Amino acid sequence: MEAFKAGFIKYATECGVPENRALHLWKRALAYPGTEEEFKNLNVPTSPAPQENPEDLAALSKLMEQEKINAELQKIKQQLGI
Repeated sequence: MEAFKAGFIKYATECGVPENRALHLWKRALAYPGTEEEFKNLNVPTSPAPQENPEDLAALSKLMEQEKINAELQKIKQQLGI
C-alpha cells in the first residue's frame, strides 16, 4: 500500500499538484469504501525499497545545507537591495 501511496504522490507532484494537495487527495481516496480492498485485489508484488547509500545521503545533506545558506544569502541580498 505504501508503494501505491509513494507512486501516487510522486506522479501528482510531477504533474504540478502541490504535495500537501496530493496527500489530501490520497486520504480522500482511502476514505472511499472499498478502496483498500481494490488495491489488495491488484496483486502487485511488493519489493523492498532500495537501500540508500550513506555516502549519497551525506552528499544530499550537504547540498541541502548549501541550498539553505544560499536562500538565506539571497534573502539578505534582497533586503539590502543589492
